[in-house]
Amino acid sequence: MVFQISVENSFDFLSPEYADLFSRSDATVFQHPFWLDRLYARLVPYRNAKPLVITVRSAADAELFMVIPLVRRKQGGIKLVEFADLQVSDYVAPIGSTSLQRIFNDQAACKAIREKLAPYDLLRLQKLTDG
Repeated sequence: MVFQISVENSFDFLSPEYADLFSRSDATVFQHPFWLDRLYARLVPYRNAKPLVITVRSAADAELFMVIPLVRRKQGGIKLVEFADLQVSDYVAPIGSTSLQRIFNDQAACKAIREKLAPYDLLRLQKLTDG
């Protein structure tokens, strides 16, 4: 496998590796290191949600290629997985460099990402940017 897919729920959005990835991405302000750090530290616990941060790294050297900032929560008894938005962002997106298309074209990587999402009753992806 070219990519290593992991759940890193304690991911450090203020880390130099995330700052570097963010600077090389087309991410919006709602994926900025400070925004996501505060969102996970303050809003996620307040809204009774749990982090679900999926990372995609190089299997060879663990270089960070993509971060998918998600949350798990229950709504009306339904187990929900959604982007870490909690109705306070205009846009959501995975954060990645030019490697995003390589990841999306890698069937094994996509399968591993889908497996990391489980279990859920509903996967809700709203407010995605056009790109």
